Amino acid sequence: MIGGVPQLLVIDGQQRLTTIMLLLAALGNHIKEGGDSSEITRDKINDYYLFNSHEKGEMRYKLILTQTDKNTLNRLLDGKELLDDSSIRITVNYEFFKSHIKKCGLNSDSIFRGIERLFIVEISLDRTSDDPQLIFESLNSTGMDLSQADLIRNYILMGLKKEEQEVLYNDYWYPMEQILASNEYDNLLDMFIRDYVTAKIGRIPNINEIYFAFKTYVTKQNLSIKEIISDVYKFSKYYARMALLKEEDKDIRNVIEDINELEMYVSYPFLLSVYDDYSNGVISKDNFLDILKMIESYVFRRYVCGIPTNSLNKTFATLYREIDKNNYMESLKFELLSKDSYRRFPRDEEFSKEYLVKDIYHTRNCGYILRKLENFNHKEKITLSDYTIEHVMPQNKDLSEEWQRELGQNWKDIQAKYLHTIGNLTLTRYNPELSDSPFIKKRDMEGGFNKSHLILNHKLAELDHWDEKEILERANELLNIALDVWKLPIVNRTVSAIEDVKLLDIDVNNVVQQVFPLEEDYIAAQSLIRDIFIIIDHEKVKHILTISYNGYNKISIDLGQWLILQFVRYSDSIHAGFCINFDIYDEDTIEFLSTYDFSSKYSGNKKIKNVWIPWSHKTALPQKFVEAWHDAILVAYQKFKDWESSPYRKYNQPALVEALIKNDKT
Repeated sequence: MIGGVPQLLVIDGQQRLTTIMLLLAALGNHIKEGGDSSEITRDKINDYYLFNSHEKGEMRYKLILTQTDKNTLNRLLDGKELLDDSSIRITVNYEFFKSHIKKCGLNSDSIFRGIERLFIVEISLDRTSDDPQLIFESLNSTGMDLSQADLIRNYILMGLKKEEQEVLYNDYWYPMEQILASNEYDNLLDMFIRDYVTAKIGRIPNINEIYFAFKTYVTKQNLSIKEIISDVYKFSKYYARMALLKEEDKDIRNVIEDINELEMYVSYPFLLSVYDDYSNGVISKDNFLDILKMIESYVFRRYVCGIPTNSLNKTFATLYREIDKNNYMESLKFELLSKDSYRRFPRDEEFSKEYLVKDIYHTRNCGYILRKLENFNHKEKITLSDYTIEHVMPQNKDLSEEWQRELGQNWKDIQAKYLHTIGNLTLTRYNPELSDSPFIKKRDMEGGFNKSHLILNHKLAELDHWDEKEILERANELLNIALDVWKLPIVNRTVSAIEDVKLLDIDVNNVVQQVFPLEEDYIAAQSLIRDIFIIIDHEKVKHILTISYNGYNKISIDLGQWLILQFVRYSDSIHAGFCINFDIYDEDTIEFLSTYDFSSKYSGNKKIKNVWIPWSHKTALPQKFVEAWHDAILVAYQKFKDWESSPYRKYNQPALVEALIKNDKT
């Protein structure tokens, strides 16, 4: 081509090309440094494979990478000293080839002849008639998978002209890569992309399906490519503030640091959306802090109570959609407190019972717990790294005679029961000195409890004995602090607590209008509810059937312990929840927003789950889905028909029942 070098955009094979360039560069430098070669020289390698010798600037290089990778590769090829922010991937791979060429035992000619035997398949596309993204997806369906972030980047940029690509890449994607760059996390960008997609679609995509979930989400949005990538970039900044503690506000950063110490990464999709509301002024800083602390308490209380964590990702994937934006804080509290079974927010009674007896010492959160207790309502906060955890009653199974007398006749039982519980643990800088010393010596020695500045040790400094009674008293004192540190939310309503909720004084017509603004949706919902009464005689199930409205655009229908049908309206859509027997529904004709397993205590060997789907009067439910729903209703009836009552009957609203099974809206 006269007048310039042909310029082509590589849509697949960048890594292979870069790898070969690094191998050739390493070989050329090896030859220059005295490597044996009679056929090939460094100049030939440079002229044939690495440089366009007669060009200047960027056009001098045969392969142009992106930003940091580009600068590092160019400086390496030019023989210049690498900078501190050089690409680790480029430098590590170059050094790998350089060292292996030296010690492989082959001469330079043999290595070069091996490189010449490589085959390159070139497929050239015409932008006006070919779809590069579709071809890219096809090429990558059989080879080594690219990261989900790489797939999404190519999807966003590939269809644009080169100039547009460079602008969007330089203004949004590259800054995002830099924001999320971390030596601690190799795949933080992929982690962010998954949480971003989860936040946007309200469900968790399979780890290998993030790209396709993103594509599906984007195609449904009436947004330009620039609007999409700028939104991704905006959320990446929220993510960096959490995952990498880049939040500048000290108050917020401190709470996020606690959340990260608890490894509450499953909450990130929810917190991303809340972060956006905070940044946009939808909620105040105080509201945001309260939400962060509320989520911390929710996860920590569940942890102490030993509730399995495998449902948390689904809980946080859907939680944001359950918030009534007109009553943000109260609706969030209500939704969290309304969750039951394995999704429950442990109340004070359950939390207290478990907290007092739990083996705190052997949990990964022991230091976190003691630090939070010590720093509560204290401006002069300690840093945990300065202290070690101390057992007041020693761990040594062969306790000294002094300790045996201190604890009493049942000293072995007391040690076994309370050794690692919160009442017997504290913090100190004098762990080796304290060792297994008698209690009075631990109290009075240099560096002992009597000389300690820590609030945790104030009580210990006042005591003359350390036995079961004192351990339990201290544990209860620390429990009172814990109940303030990890608070249970209080709903600002006319009810004293969710468990003792009284019937809301509802206007049925208004409720129906709130949940079903369209007459057609209301009629379609009535039809589904009548299905329940066709399957089961209403008179026979009154004692275990509950139809209720929670005050936040959600209508729920419970049969015994199971939610068999729910409707909840968000600002612009309705979601419906069904109880489904997956032994019957084995298709994938409906895309679920989320699914929850029901307790095996009642479902036995049946695969009963609660599923959420987007819903309206236009939704055509597949026959198999309807059959699986009907069967689950019958299973619930058989399981609970002999109960005298359901615990949810106190929520039942007869006027709502009447409105939902009659034929008009008045």
